[in-house]
Amino acid sequence: MIAPAVTPREVIVKLNAEINRLSQLPDVKEKLVSLGLESGGGTPEEFGAFIKSEIVKWAAVVEGAGIRAE
Repeated sequence: MIAPAVTPREVIVKLNAEINRLSQLPDVKEKLVSLGLESGGGTPEEFGAFIKSEIVKWAAVVEGAGIRAE
């Protein structure tokens, strides 16, 4: 899940805690698996680091493939 950059830190922390909690409920885990998904959990900082690494990784793929925005 993501939120706008201007979302107050205390809101992010509360949302993160609730999402982590809910994603561990057996029925939620089962539904996620049935959709081909898995819950990663973690902290907002870990998620931010993951997003940054994905941007770097996929930017290299796009550049290597010569894809251009028009």
